[in-house]
Amino acid sequence: MLKADNEISSELHRHHRRLPHWQSGGSSYFVTFRSAIGELPSEALEIVKHHILFDHKRKYELIFGVVMPDHVHILFRPICKDNGNWYSLQEILKGIKGVSARNINKLLLRTGSVWQDEYFDRLIRDEKELHEKWKYIWENPLKKGLSNSFDDYLFYIVPEENP
Repeated sequence: MLKADNEISSELHRHHRRLPHWQSGGSSYFVTFRSAIGELPSEALEIVKHHILFDHKRKYELIFGVVMPDHVHILFRPICKDNGNWYSLQEILKGIKGVSARNINKLLLRTGSVWQDEYFDRLIRDEKELHEKWKYIWENPLKKGLSNSFDDYLFYIVPEENP
């Protein structure tokens, strides 16, 4: 699932809020973001899942993810735009968090932040690390006691082959 070396940008971009964020075009990422309002109901988890799947093949190639009651883990690879630039992590997360927050607030009849401003991201360095993060995501609902098997948990995010 990692790109060949000739398909990855040699430029490494860094931006910093409270946490540093590193980005290199064509690379894969493990990203986690957390709820600012505690645990969300299952209807809200479905909204988040929908919005993550929505931009698959539009802004990124989704590898795998999971929506937990109070946080989200996703593995993805940003897509190159027509102008030759890659979608940034900021653009991708703003889209997912912004639209899902608006719809979750509508669902819960509230206003204000749904997600914490900051997110954790990790640039995936090799296939071994990709598999480690994939396994971590897979096991998260099981470790938290939310499910006994992959088939039982409704909020794994698996991209369709041909959306």
